[in-house]
Amino acid sequence: MSTKKESPTTTNGQDLNNLQNKNTKKIPTYNDFLAGLIQKKLELIENENMIVSTFKTDTL
Repeated sequence: MSTKKESPTTTNGQDLNNLQNKNTKKIPTYNDFLAGLIQKKLELIENENMIVSTFKTDTL
């Protein structure tokens, strides 16, 4: 007799535990939100610096 505990399965035989793990999405926290804003701001500053440096070299 096997002592291995079987995972629950759906009606078509899929492993229920794996299915639940795939479907769980991480809920963004406030820190994730802030990190996203900071990243976006840094990208904008970087783009702005590239535009300014291009403008300076074109006008010299």
